[in-house]
Amino acid sequence: MASHPRLREVLARALDNGLPVGAGAARLLRGNHDVIAQCEEFFARWLAPASAGVTELKCLLTSSGYQANYLLLSSLPQRGDIILYDANVHASMRDGIRASAAKSFHFRHNDLGDLQRLIAQNKNSEQIFILTESLFSMDGDFADITALHDLAIQHNAILIADEAHATGIYGPTGKGLCENIPRTHLITIHTGGKAFGAAGGIIAARADIIDYLINIARPFIFATAPMPVLALALQTAAQILDEETWRREKLLQICKSFRREMGDGRVENNNISPLPSPIYPLVLGTDAKALEASQKLQTAGYDIRAIRPPTVPENTARLRISLNISHTPEMLDELLALLKTI
Repeated sequence: MASHPRLREVLARALDNGLPVGAGAARLLRGNHDVIAQCEEFFARWLAPASAGVTELKCLLTSSGYQANYLLLSSLPQRGDIILYDANVHASMRDGIRASAAKSFHFRHNDLGDLQRLIAQNKNSEQIFILTESLFSMDGDFADITALHDLAIQHNAILIADEAHATGIYGPTGKGLCENIPRTHLITIHTGGKAFGAAGGIIAARADIIDYLINIARPFIFATAPMPVLALALQTAAQILDEETWRREKLLQICKSFRREMGDGRVENNNISPLPSPIYPLVLGTDAKALEASQKLQTAGYDIRAIRPPTVPENTARLRISLNISHTPEMLDELLALLKTI
């Protein structure tokens, strides 16, 4: 998507027609360009659950997915609240948690029993927030969004799901793994730098939550607004993905074929989902093993990087294989042969 000709043409035309490169100021001053507001309105419709009678959805555009998580988590949870987060959530969520006035505890990765234990211990909190990624960026496995949402409803909590690696790929129409879940107890984060091939972030939540962030979130109030061209890029990319549904269908087929050939060739205790994920971690253990394997693959022409602590836990250094629709069967066959030698 990053090199999609239509995306390039739309942006070039807009710049030629006078769309400014920079926003010029913060949103609450003179940086609230029409194209930014139109982008937020578009995504409020694009991400709105199909079920009738849901709470109004509203969106807030940020300059990156990282900023979206930091803005939300440093601003919404307050002193007296509690944040319960999956041990494997992204650094942007962790940094937002650190900047929050709320107390926080992590639960074991994808362990609903451990989460329920923490909920019971903190049931007297003003507000409980449950944090997860829907598709985890380093393990390539999925959260049980339905079960987490059920827990949020049961305990009047708010589930915050980072859909960075799921938006544009999963869900009935590619809106993410949280597609069609009512937003009363759910906030989602959507990143423009993955399937959209652009950049930026979108916070999607009840209207009262977005209005609160606009009035209280310092990363929103005191930051220059996103580039207007970014808003146009995100909206255009979403429209392309809606029209070219073959993209996600082809990707999921590639993922299924690759996983079928690779099997479970990893060290034990690395929990990988049987679902077709474009992220495949080949855990090798030590930094040296991962670096050596990465170098061999890069020498052979495969841009596969070694991921090492502290990005992942100690002794789980890995190759992070990320599949996309430009990968041909011949490329993947050669890669599979190389990986089997490793």
